[in-house]
Amino acid sequence: MEEDLSTSDHLDNILVDTKDLSFQIIVENFGTLQENEKFREVSIVLASVCDRQNHISRICKLNKISCVYVTENSLKTRIQVINSITKNIIIRIRKYIWEIAQELNQRYSIALADGIQCNGTPTYKAYQKINPYPFLYFDSRITEQMSIDETELAQRTSKCAGHSPLNLLFSGRLVQIKGADSLILVAQQLKNLALNLNSLFVETEILKD
Repeated sequence: MEEDLSTSDHLDNILVDTKDLSFQIIVENFGTLQENEKFREVSIVLASVCDRQNHISRICKLNKISCVYVTENSLKTRIQVINSITKNIIIRIRKYIWEIAQELNQRYSIALADGIQCNGTPTYKAYQKINPYPFLYFDSRITEQMSIDETELAQRTSKCAGHSPLNLLFSGRLVQIKGADSLILVAQQLKNLALNLNSLFVETEILKD
């Protein structure tokens, strides 16, 4: 694992003493990974598709180590993120160029890897043809027991059809990329349209337990 000193907006971070773990964590600089003798002894590497790890599949190939990449966002999604949070057109163009160059490096790295886990359909559609073992994965974290049954679903949808008050629910991190900053504006617009909004619930990841 590489050290990361950047701040995190995840609400479910936990503090762990590495001495209490049942496995060993080695903090390593990915830039000098190929020089680490212990790295050559591993059986498989699970890497993330990002600029700090694009070279890992090449190193694994040279050392005959299996490598599997995990992808989160396609190029189209990353461009959409830039459009949504970057107002300065010059900075936006620079980010476009960087992301396109990054995409070319990623596709080369993914093609060399032994497999790829695609978190969602966008990256699966983008990369499934360039790797022999693509795996489509949905990180829903929802079990059948957590879902409502057919009877309750019918009752809730009938309320909407009968013009009963609406209850809106947002579940996730309170960050801009999730659209959380637009929740109050959406509620206000619904009120302006004379729609009957009973309440607005905001449930974040910190409340999930």
